[in-house]
Amino acid sequence: MSHAQLDLSSDELLSTTRAVRKRLDFDRPVAIETLEECLKLAIQAPTGSNSQGWQFVFVTDLTPTILSLVDLEKHDGNWKGDSIEEIIGTDFSEFLQGGESDIHSESQAIGYELGGNRALFKGDYKLVFNRSAVNDQNWHLFNIKTDPGEARDLAQIEPERYAEMLADYAAYESSNNVLPMPEGYIQRREIFRGVQFN
Repeated sequence: MSHAQLDLSSDELLSTTRAVRKRLDFDRPVAIETLEECLKLAIQAPTGSNSQGWQFVFVTDLTPTILSLVDLEKHDGNWKGDSIEEIIGTDFSEFLQGGESDIHSESQAIGYELGGNRALFKGDYKLVFNRSAVNDQNWHLFNIKTDPGEARDLAQIEPERYAEMLADYAAYESSNNVLPMPEGYIQRREIFRGVQFN
């Protein structure tokens, strides 16, 4: 597809100089096909030095990374003689400094639970159970690399992976003492308990 007004293809348009972009007509409607092509190109855009620096990191990776960057040791579950929660997660400071090794292995399962909403990340996949969704009491499986918007549920298409990740989540739940939600639990009601709205 080309843009007749400037005689540029979508990729030329996206990579052209600011002076040329200033001449674009922002009031003219843009065809959906053009937007889709631009999005596909943007997703594939290389980073500096033509290297793809895409890595999955999780909130638990922040603390070990920050400690490493400021050259402090982790407490390893003990602080001034008291037993405390161990720091988990992976230090990704090497990646931030240009390293190319994977932060998490393809086989590493990373679990999450908050207010009955649950997820497990493993490689390019995410298994998710979202209690907030209307009457949805099912787990869903997504490839978050090829489907970052989580629009295509793969649970029926990849039943072996789905079953494996359900087992991984059960192991996460057991090793982290995740408690079941009480009968009738409604997350929004618990969050706003005691809050007065005017």
